[in-house]
Amino acid sequence: MTPQKHLLCGTILSLVVLLKYNEFDTAIACIGGSVLPDTDHILEYMKYCSDFSVKPTIGEFATGKYFDEKQTVYVLFHGWEFVICGILYLLFRGKKNRSRLIKGLTIGYTSHMILDQIGNNMNEKSYFWLYRWWKNWKQEEFLSNRRRM
Repeated sequence: MTPQKHLLCGTILSLVVLLKYNEFDTAIACIGGSVLPDTDHILEYMKYCSDFSVKPTIGEFATGKYFDEKQTVYVLFHGWEFVICGILYLLFRGKKNRSRLIKGLTIGYTSHMILDQIGNNMNEKSYFWLYRWWKNWKQEEFLSNRRRM
């Protein structure tokens, strides 16, 4: 899913969060959590440009076709493990001591992961960071049987 779509969905979700909790800072953190994970694509594209001696362009970056060229998928800020950590923190921290920032980030980040899991052509295990690491980041291991890049 594109960052623009994540921003739209995150904004809508943040309005729901604002209405439910009446916490402006939690709602803003929700937007951040829904968009910030995609900054890893910038890091990944810059690594690709460096490794393949390619001059970076917005057009090439926007298509995402460089994944096919490099045959690896790192997306280091995309991992269900981070969702689990956020949820565990919120569950065990105690209602009085919960960080509203962590609550908003966790809600937004979880929505990002759900939308990517549904909308991208990665298989069901591919958004687990440890699984990608175990498979040496090889793109062929992560593509869904539904669609191939």
